Amino acid sequence: MTAERPPRALVACIGSSLVSDDRVGEAVYRRLTASARLPATTRVVQLGVGGTDLVEELRAEELLVVVDALRVGAPPGSVHVIDWSQVEEAPTARPLAHDVGLPQALELTRALYPERAPRRSLLVGVQGRCFDRIGEMSSEVAAAVDEAVETVIGLVEGGVWPYSAK
Repeated sequence: MTAERPPRALVACIGSSLVSDDRVGEAVYRRLTASARLPATTRVVQLGVGGTDLVEELRAEELLVVVDALRVGAPPGSVHVIDWSQVEEAPTARPLAHDVGLPQALELTRALYPERAPRRSLLVGVQGRCFDRIGEMSSEVAAAVDEAVETVIGLVEGGVWPYSAK
């Protein structure tokens, strides 16, 4: 009997389904799960706030892609691919609403469950405009969902990083 190989990639879409631009993770999740373009070796999950839920989802993937809203001072709706080591080192590059849990979750996994840690971790972040109201995403962020989806697909298909959907 051969050991089951872990999925090549895990895409973890993070965000609140209520707070305007923080909904981008949910929107990307819906598009990715409806797409037939992802390799069979890719798992896509939606996590409300990430953190310890992310630890439970990790299974020694070669690639972890976290999708979330960002606040980095870039134009609203701009899509960024950031190596997770840069996210951990630069607090301004952390996902907006979840910066307490995600970096620590990856550190926890590496320390306590090194066999479950991903080899490489990237953040696909969409610069948000509005995070202080319940409702729909801003037009800029909604317009960026397709680019974020294409970026994720390019990365999990083995695209060269930094990957650009344009």
